[in-house]
Amino acid sequence: MKDVFNRGYEAAMVKIKSNSKKYQLKENLIERYGYKLLFEKKYDQAINLFKLNINSFPGSAYGYYNISEAYRISNQKEKAIEFLKIYIEKEPDDKEALSKYKVLKNLN
Repeated sequence: MKDVFNRGYEAAMVKIKSNSKKYQLKENLIERYGYKLLFEKKYDQAINLFKLNINSFPGSAYGYYNISEAYRISNQKEKAIEFLKIYIEKEPDDKEALSKYKVLKNLN
């Protein structure tokens, strides 16, 4: 995860792919670090971690929710809407997410 912090998402993905046996990624651990960075207002680093989660666990809905939140908090509403829409497609019964989606759409 240090590579994501220091060198960005793309550099981290290259390192992970070239050393796939060395690195064991855990979705919930990446999520926790991502939210820690959000609270520290390190938005780009948090977004990079959430990108890593989506790439590593594409079937999980929560990665899309998390990155949507990071984009929303960092005032990137279009991207927040884009990823929240994907999350809702995976979790259509999440009423809170649906409500958040409507609010974001109305702000644009």
